Amino acid sequence: MDNAGKQPDLPVRKKGIIILIIVLGGLFIPFLVLSFTVKAPPLTFPTKTRTPIDDFCGVCFVNDFFDEPNGTVEQIGVNWTRREFSWGGIETANDVWDWSYWDGFLNDTEKYGIQVLAVLAYDNDAVETVNSSYDRYIHPNDIPYFLDYVNQTMRRYKDRVAAWEIWNEPNLARFWDGPKDHFYELFDQTQQFIHQLEGELSQNLTLLNSAMASAVAGFVPLETEAMFQRGIMTYIDVYSFHYYTYDPDSLYQNIMQQMALGQKYGFEGEYWITEIGNPTNGQYPWRVSQEKLAENIIKSYVISSSYDVKRVIWYRGQDYQNPDPENSEHWFGLLYTNGTWKPAAYAYSLFSHHCSHSILYEDLIIKEGGISAGDLMAALYRRANGNSTLIMWYDPTIYASGSIEVTLDLGAVGDIKIHDIYTGTNQTLSDTSIMVGNTPVFITFQAAGISNPITLHVKESITAITLYVILLGVLIGSIGLAVVIRKK
Repeated sequence: MDNAGKQPDLPVRKKGIIILIIVLGGLFIPFLVLSFTVKAPPLTFPTKTRTPIDDFCGVCFVNDFFDEPNGTVEQIGVNWTRREFSWGGIETANDVWDWSYWDGFLNDTEKYGIQVLAVLAYDNDAVETVNSSYDRYIHPNDIPYFLDYVNQTMRRYKDRVAAWEIWNEPNLARFWDGPKDHFYELFDQTQQFIHQLEGELSQNLTLLNSAMASAVAGFVPLETEAMFQRGIMTYIDVYSFHYYTYDPDSLYQNIMQQMALGQKYGFEGEYWITEIGNPTNGQYPWRVSQEKLAENIIKSYVISSSYDVKRVIWYRGQDYQNPDPENSEHWFGLLYTNGTWKPAAYAYSLFSHHCSHSILYEDLIIKEGGISAGDLMAALYRRANGNSTLIMWYDPTIYASGSIEVTLDLGAVGDIKIHDIYTGTNQTLSDTSIMVGNTPVFITFQAAGISNPITLHVKESITAITLYVILLGVLIGSIGLAVVIRKK
């Protein structure tokens, strides 16, 4: 066939291309709108579940509070702490042991009823025999010396330390800068040694893996899976991980990803977040305002408990003394340098005192309304005596932030209190209708019965309806235009 015979086909082809562009545009424009307005994929909570919440709340470096005015630890409500029992500070020379600091530290934690997660970690130039160009590193030939430190430490504190973790964030060079294979060897020998020690002592020594640094939603560091693949997580009781991000609404993605990895390799133990937090100064991209730090604490604890994470240990107790304004590591505290409370400390205290030792009753929450009801995040914590805590915030799917009106039917006996998460103050709720936005609303009340449900009547958001109508209109309009062009 000659070229002249092909020319009539060109308009048809052009028309087809135009139709394809219009249809694809109609399909993808809504997703582009969502990408520019939504912080993360929509947050959802499991429904029809009941999750026990026990000693849930921890703080790294709880000893920051010990030098503060009497009562600070109890007022904040710390159940757990995580500390590095560093080898170099314990074995000051070969077979010379100094336990004075840690004896005193454990005396204080026991005084305040705080359970301790001890991290077994780091190199010790005073004992190691292999000279290395690496800084944070233990050569395989020196592993027996490390195991001797593990043995001495665990035997001494086996009845005073509640759980043990092997190393800290070895995927960062400032904690392990040697070959990864050598770390895996150290870890494997250590977990096997601890398992043997358990048998000898006839005692369970709760053991955690090495928590890796992670700051991206839905991402699990490759080193964690590598440890599963190598079969060196055999004797681990608790899957531990760290998570740092600007907005905790994406935290659930990381929790689900970590749990999916554990399930993939048959892990059946608990999941703990042993570091999470935000600086309030410095250069880190997840630096936040004082107010947002308080909001992040409430949201992080609610999200974690909703997904059955058993412990969440906040990093950390207090800002550094003489902090560098440019160094975010100095600004993670719940307390300011001078010991006064940040808004975050009040938020932490509220959650710990009202939600620890309770049951999270997702199955007792009834939400009535349309689209906006699905975007209302709500969690109900209730104790056996009927003391109840309702936490809510609005997380719209198709735009970044907003607020909705919620009418409460709590079946409460007596006053309903609404708490300010920034100051810890409260007042009696005089109206059953309240506005709920991105800031968590913290409400306490006495339930008439332990199994009484609550109903949240959610007024539809005009903004949400308008955006959904626009997106639907774009899709329908594009399809209609394509049909018109096709007929022509």
